[in-house]
Amino acid sequence: VKRGRAEWIDAKKRRAFIYWRRPEEWGSAIYRWVQATGKNKTICTFYELTAGPDTIKEDFHGLDETVLMKALRTLEAEKKAEVIDGEGVKFF
Repeated sequence: VKRGRAEWIDAKKRRAFIYWRRPEEWGSAIYRWVQATGKNKTICTFYELTAGPDTIKEDFHGLDETVLMKALRTLEAEKKAEVIDGEGVKFF
């Protein structure tokens, strides 16, 4: 937890997310894919990002939706994306 590779998900500290990559790293990986595929200034659904045919070879394909949301929130903080209605994301 101190190194950012885990995050407690309950107040009693019995359950945690253990990160292979931190949400910031997932966000960077997603944004690199967005730029490489020309999807900036477009809207993608969460399904497209984690289960769509265009991302099959990407590490974030199959990513847990909670972790995806945390990753996208890091992109929002950097003004690179905006989450729309909890189902999609617009990339800038």
